[in-house]
Amino acid sequence: MLAIACAPYLSANMPSYPLRKSEILALVAGGIMPENIAYDIQSRGVAFVRGDSFDTLLQNAGADAKIFAALKPAKVTAPTKPESSADQALLKCLSRAGSLIRSGQLDFAADKLNNCLSQDLGKPEIGFVMGLILINQQRFEEAGQVYLEILSQDSNFQKSTRDSVSHISKLVMRKAPSAKRSLR
Repeated sequence: MLAIACAPYLSANMPSYPLRKSEILALVAGGIMPENIAYDIQSRGVAFVRGDSFDTLLQNAGADAKIFAALKPAKVTAPTKPESSADQALLKCLSRAGSLIRSGQLDFAADKLNNCLSQDLGKPEIGFVMGLILINQQRFEEAGQVYLEILSQDSNFQKSTRDSVSHISKLVMRKAPSAKRSLR
């Protein structure tokens, strides 16, 4: 519970980093409100140069016009490293999972994400989307554990999703009293 309570304070006092492709795709695939994603894009910028292939992945994952509109004028910071084949595989995985979630195929989306995890791809991003699948399946305790794990991992991903993860974690903990007991 301490991680959830402190996350807004910690993230408010940390420098803001531009969003990576995988973070944006995870937010879209996870069903975060487009307005919130657009705000993050506008306020933080992005760490990549946008291209048609990424736009296609975003569209397949469920991005709407608000997200694309926010990307057009977004401040672009040069990526710190070139995109690897593992990065590309993660983006495809997140996009496909978002498409499956939107079509109501939660079990298939979870299978796809688990397959990507077995390839050691983007654990925080995959965990974020998996947590939302678990919530939709009313598996609140498992979702709460996934979100707490995300908060303790990748600090850059934590910053990009802090409000969403913190809010979702609080809702999950209200629905799953036994998860509260196990976290104390």
